[in-house]
Amino acid sequence: MRRVLLLLSLFALASCKEEPTQGAVKLTVTYSGFRPRCVLVLARDTASGKELSKTVEGKGEPSGGSLVVAVLPPDDWGSAVAVEARAFERAGCEGNPVASQASSATLTPGVPSPVTLTLTAVDDDGDGFVSPVTNGTDCQDKAATIYPGAEERCNDVDDNCDGVLDVTTFQLGQSCREGDSCQGTYRCNASGAAYCDLPTATLAYPDVDRDGHGKKDATAERFCGAVPAGYTTGAADDCDDSRMSVRPGAQELCNDVDDDCDGTEDEDYAAQLGMACTTSQKCAGRNICDTSTGTAVTCMGTEDPTAWYLDGDSDNYGGATVVQSCQRPSERHLAQGGDCNDGNRFTRPGAQELCDQEDNDCNAATEDTSVCPAGGPRWAARVIPGGAILSGISLWGDGGVWVSGTGGALAVKKPEESAFTSRAGICDSSPWYGIWADPRSGRAYLGGTNGRLGIVADADATSCQRNPPSARSDTWGLVGFADGSGVKLFGAGYIPPTVVLPDGHAFVWDGTASAVTVTLFDLLPRYDIHGLVNGPIFAVGANAVAQAAIHRFDAMQGTWVRMTDGVSGGMLNAVRVVHPQLAYAVGNNGTVLKWEGGNWAAMTTKPTNDHLGGVEAFGPSAVYVASRAGKIYRFNGAQWSEVGSPGGSLFRMAGTHPGDLWVVGDGGRVIHWPQ
Repeated sequence: MRRVLLLLSLFALASCKEEPTQGAVKLTVTYSGFRPRCVLVLARDTASGKELSKTVEGKGEPSGGSLVVAVLPPDDWGSAVAVEARAFERAGCEGNPVASQASSATLTPGVPSPVTLTLTAVDDDGDGFVSPVTNGTDCQDKAATIYPGAEERCNDVDDNCDGVLDVTTFQLGQSCREGDSCQGTYRCNASGAAYCDLPTATLAYPDVDRDGHGKKDATAERFCGAVPAGYTTGAADDCDDSRMSVRPGAQELCNDVDDDCDGTEDEDYAAQLGMACTTSQKCAGRNICDTSTGTAVTCMGTEDPTAWYLDGDSDNYGGATVVQSCQRPSERHLAQGGDCNDGNRFTRPGAQELCDQEDNDCNAATEDTSVCPAGGPRWAARVIPGGAILSGISLWGDGGVWVSGTGGALAVKKPEESAFTSRAGICDSSPWYGIWADPRSGRAYLGGTNGRLGIVADADATSCQRNPPSARSDTWGLVGFADGSGVKLFGAGYIPPTVVLPDGHAFVWDGTASAVTVTLFDLLPRYDIHGLVNGPIFAVGANAVAQAAIHRFDAMQGTWVRMTDGVSGGMLNAVRVVHPQLAYAVGNNGTVLKWEGGNWAAMTTKPTNDHLGGVEAFGPSAVYVASRAGKIYRFNGAQWSEVGSPGGSLFRMAGTHPGDLWVVGDGGRVIHWPQ
């Protein structure tokens, strides 16, 4: 076979000969108004009628183009050749041609004979299919989406030009059913698909939280009957369909949630959130949403509070009452807890065990046996000769005791001794009701009837200094404080009702021969006085109708301030200040008053209806009182109980701790716990 001649790098129509002997045809095919998908080129020998053909893919733009074919006839062909071009809409030149043209050429050996064929058709929409007016099959040549073989869509248009209408293809207008009960008619939708149109169905959206708002962006479902629970015909605009409180139009709460579905959380509280604040525990913090109410902000601490334990008995250990705070609530609150009895300052972790029937060191064991006298503890009496009524007692040093009373009674027990030595009559034979001993030296200061004051230099003295100034009238109570190298004493008493009604008085004395400062209380007798250095000092007694009355010394002004009279109970006979925020006073008819830094008030329970003459306390759970009926009672923080019955009449009490208690009474008796 001879080589095929390619003209213009296109294609050739040729026979199988090595060399052409009578020339060739250079055929140019042009087409306008369309671009055929396939072109069939034919060549025919005019003399013999023999033919050659070739199909060529159409090239160019949708509006036209051209191609070139070289025709190389066989050697047995004559010099007269007919050529023809036919254009087709379909690939492979299938179907009928839409345009064709033929021509003839005379072959000249060695010289190509040029022939041009022009094909014309109409394809206005450029979809490759020609208008029927030019032999094409495009049933709508103004729409590129409509042509033979196109996808048929439900749109009342013959998209694929098959002549079958949508009403037939998609069963338009015919009945259809959806679900168990919905019935409708097939129709076309906007996207060109057929659907079952249910004109009586209700569109509803999932509404899980049943707040009338469907889940946001949910697809509507159709219901021919009643809309079931969990669906709504409202809008699909619920940004959280799991919570009924969250929906468009809901109240915006302060809860870190977009309640009204507007895309912003807590917008109504934005100005407050994050601002600096102080918590109820007085800690620094920042405002956050109060999710418990949702209608306010709350302060969230940015620092941890400290546990502060209330020290009710001033022993530097707090009890069970605890306050969580970044600021110390008061001077009585400590960061150290662990006190097993916060009502007794001698009971705390590490405390010394005492003979008081208490677990003093908080180790859960009562160890009285090892610290109590042989034979067990008891209230034991010593008798001072003379049978006086003892009404004054003062402790000093480590075991030293002074007592005083009627008939000039005076006795002392040195710290290192167990027996009392009588000093009766060394000052004179008149009553000494009040006594206070300097804890540094044992020097005794006395207060008696008719304004008498006295000083006994020490426990070994056999005489009394009687040249101090007068206290003006009878002194029933005396308390003092070491003041540098000297002392400062406070006394209280009253003028006996001989001619006029009794008037009370109080005085301040420096323990020397200098004059005392006396303050009179009109018709207010005072029977005892007690206080603390740099703390409160109270004088107690009665008012004009024998009811409880109290004065407090104002150290800043140097004056006495009258507190509430007639609190509840009879006249007061004794007072004891435990610490700067706690004091007790006792009196007639079982009266027991308590002071905790504010007003005096009667305790809710009382030990007896007898008259009470003495009181000693070491905290709110260790209060002791002595009665004129010879009984001793203790309050343990919850209830009163009788702890001793020495008999006779008891007047004053004193103690260094619950394991060292002293009581004085009539018949010269001095009673001690334990013996």
